[in-house]
Amino acid sequence: MPRSPDANARIPAPGLLCCEGENDFAFLIRMLGYLEISRQTVEVEVLGGKDALERYLVGLPLRPGFDGLRALGIVVDADDDASATLRSVTAHLASGQHLRADQTNDITHRYLVDGRLCRLGVFIAPDGQGPGALESLYLQAVGPGESIDCVRDFMRCMGDLVQFTTAAQRAKAEFHAWLSVCDEPGILPGYALDRNIIDRNSPAFGPIRQFLQDLAEAASQPGAESDGG
Repeated sequence: MPRSPDANARIPAPGLLCCEGENDFAFLIRMLGYLEISRQTVEVEVLGGKDALERYLVGLPLRPGFDGLRALGIVVDADDDASATLRSVTAHLASGQHLRADQTNDITHRYLVDGRLCRLGVFIAPDGQGPGALESLYLQAVGPGESIDCVRDFMRCMGDLVQFTTAAQRAKAEFHAWLSVCDEPGILPGYALDRNIIDRNSPAFGPIRQFLQDLAEAASQPGAESDGG
């Protein structure tokens, strides 16, 4: 079950990864498992949407175990504009007394509160540049072919009846439409990865896998009180 953040809950691991929703959680815990990254090293928490990020960040230093936090990762959808999403996340980081995240999809040195050095990374799905969501990576992993062409024909046909407010919503709808006609109709995205209906080793997932590996490595490093500068 997804671990939702609680203002009084002890931070459970030296690496913390927060994401928007339950489907993102299911994807991320599986990727951590495929990479043999223990949840004692990196734990995943669910925000319940981007709007909850500022509250999450403000409350993070107040939670028991914060002194043991060595790496924080944030995974959010680009929606229609990855740059605008990065600006929004940066503003939330400032509100939470964290420094800026100037670069997406990378774990960089950043101070948290009280001058204690910690690693911070922001992954804006699908690639830090284009519009979309984590589901866009699923679609890339499925790859081009007749089934995807048919799904997109269906989405065009439905265009006058269903209005998608963001590119992320459209990607989610396209992906779930594809899932509905795969070998196991109605299978959840996480189970589709488990059964390799979607190739978990697809190059499409390369950047997010690297992000998770970097986060785990940072979480495993000894803590530091400051960088001396």
